[in-house]
Amino acid sequence: MGNVGFTVKIPEIIKLAEEHEKLQLALRAGDEKEIIWEATAAEVKDFCEESLIEYHIDEEQITQESILTVRGWVVKPAGAG
Repeated sequence: MGNVGFTVKIPEIIKLAEEHEKLQLALRAGDEKEIIWEATAAEVKDFCEESLIEYHIDEEQITQESILTVRGWVVKPAGAG
């Protein structure tokens, strides 16, 4: 068997982080519960703000044989970071 995994999407995670001090992701089977991830609200907000930044590279150029010059732009939502 190869690598097995899954993706969890939580569209309102920032709202949840504003309403709770700690977030957990748990798996349940009947009465059994296994927490597979947890973070504080501050950790979630910091991660989401960093993840929302978009970087766009328009041009890359190596000059003087060893200097990399990159031109581009960044989109950072209002209130992020």
